[in-house]
Amino acid sequence: MLLAELAQVSLEVAATSARSRKVALLAGLFRDAGPEDVPVVIPYLADGCPRAGSASGGGASGTPSNRPRSPRSPSPASTPR
Repeated sequence: MLLAELAQVSLEVAATSARSRKVALLAGLFRDAGPEDVPVVIPYLADGCPRAGSASGGGASGTPSNRPRSPRSPSPASTPR
């Protein structure tokens, strides 16, 4: 499987709001993927990009994602008075 195909399907899934279309796109991708592609395909779709040196993409190792987190507003209990 080519990385370009994986990236294209990922973009198409992100661009559609129709669940049925997302399922169809992912089903086609998984149908085309071979067993050797699984260590790349699943982490890429789940996290955006597999980590270098890790066949599991980092997710299974417990390593936190490098994606920026959105700021959280403080809860009323944690706001200083």
